[in-house]
Amino acid sequence: MRKNKAVKIITIIFLSLSAWVIVHNLMLKLETATLDGRGTYVKIDNYKMHLYDSGEGRHTIVLLTGLGTGSPMLDFLPLSDALSDEFRIITVEPFGYGYSEMTNRPRTIENLVQEIRQALKKIDAKPPYILLPHSISGVYSYYWAAKFPKEITALIGNDCAVPDFVELVEDSPPIKERLVYFLGINRLAHWFFPKVLTPGDMKENYSNEMLSELRKKIIRTFGNRIVIDEWENYYENAKKAQMVIIAPSLPVLFFIADKPDFNSNIFIKERLKVLAIQKTGDYKVLNSGHYMHRTHSSEMAIEISDFIREHVD
Repeated sequence: MRKNKAVKIITIIFLSLSAWVIVHNLMLKLETATLDGRGTYVKIDNYKMHLYDSGEGRHTIVLLTGLGTGSPMLDFLPLSDALSDEFRIITVEPFGYGYSEMTNRPRTIENLVQEIRQALKKIDAKPPYILLPHSISGVYSYYWAAKFPKEITALIGNDCAVPDFVELVEDSPPIKERLVYFLGINRLAHWFFPKVLTPGDMKENYSNEMLSELRKKIIRTFGNRIVIDEWENYYENAKKAQMVIIAPSLPVLFFIADKPDFNSNIFIKERLKVLAIQKTGDYKVLNSGHYMHRTHSSEMAIEISDFIREHVD
């Protein structure tokens, strides 16, 4: 009798979970089919990429996202708004992120950099650029600056990775992230535990509407096949970046968070090794976590403006 009851309970749980997974994945397809970003769309190899272009000025700053950010446009908005009075700011939403379509092209460092370069030219944003990468895109920016030095006039890292981080980060398969995406765990979090996806300290710089939309994009982005492919290519991409060297004349500024993530002394040491090679290299430590642009956008904007005025103008 107890055995039959247990079987019934397990069956109900299994059927309920299966129904939820089906509904969640149907919703993902619908959300992907109705992308409506407020920025500009360009086609790269027949796939649509979304870019948010704001402000104007002598210099063009390109904001590049960390791995798995729901919508770079929304996530970076406080920082892009703070900088747009003085500079042209372009926030790139790579394929699979935010309001951009998916792609079938592998997430190699060559493809990632080339797609962004093509997209910028299609919106008439001609080089040179100032790159402002967050997290993993620091590796791509380093590679870009080394391979195409005439296109980059400065690199400003937003708690970004550098190529030698590859020796310090454990290579682990993204099994958890795949499950979160497939099972719709982030969708449930959006409904019942929204602060898990958008922490309470974002309230100061983001409206409720922005936070809600960002959570929706996290559901679509975090753990999707594009992000997983990028994750799985990280080691090979970083190794390629290790094989090139940026020009010593390139001005480099690193913002470094003082709270855990990639911010132990050993990770800071790798960033300082990069700065030691540059004729103009500096860093600023902020009392912040890894997503410092969410909480310290005004402070960062002032430092960025002063750095560009002193070393790029």
